[in-house]
Amino acid sequence: DEVQSELGAKNTELARNIQDRDNQYFQTEKSLLELKQNKAAMLNLLEDSRELEKQLKLEKESVQNKVEERTKELSQEKQRLFSFLSSIPEGVLVMQKDGVPLFANKTAEKIIGIDIKKFLGAKFSDMLTVYKAGTKTIYPIDERPSCAALQGKLTTVSDMEIERDGVRIPLRVTGAPVYNIANKVEYGIVVFRDIT
Repeated sequence: DEVQSELGAKNTELARNIQDRDNQYFQTEKSLLELKQNKAAMLNLLEDSRELEKQLKLEKESVQNKVEERTKELSQEKQRLFSFLSSIPEGVLVMQKDGVPLFANKTAEKIIGIDIKKFLGAKFSDMLTVYKAGTKTIYPIDERPSCAALQGKLTTVSDMEIERDGVRIPLRVTGAPVYNIANKVEYGIVVFRDIT
């Protein structure tokens, strides 16, 4: 009876040990399966990340190409515009808001007798003396079409003269504002001709 009881206890303990080992084996199998699934998910994420990286690189190259292409187009458009302005048979002068010349065509330089590039950074009003026609009176700066244009006014005068090489040259001068997209004066454009 005692042996039987002892054998029953050992069988029970052995069955518990087998059950514990089965549980451990099951847990290990379950953990391995989870690890395999996690590994597969990570590999998928890595592949997705690589694919996104490739797409971003291609998109970046596309944007860079478009920027380069647009920059080239704008440069050509700017050159074309300057070609148009340069070929106008009247003097054309474009001034920044502070009165400093940005562009002058060859006709403008010929009429006023000044190479504008030599005066970069100087105000146009400081480059030459302008007179009221037929007088020795200096043309008031605030009445000049160039200044009016920078104040947002379109004006034309025919009573202005400049002196070049000791000779007075009468001019017809028109000044007009150039507005930016916010409707603020950004430039002034002055068109003038010798009316001798």
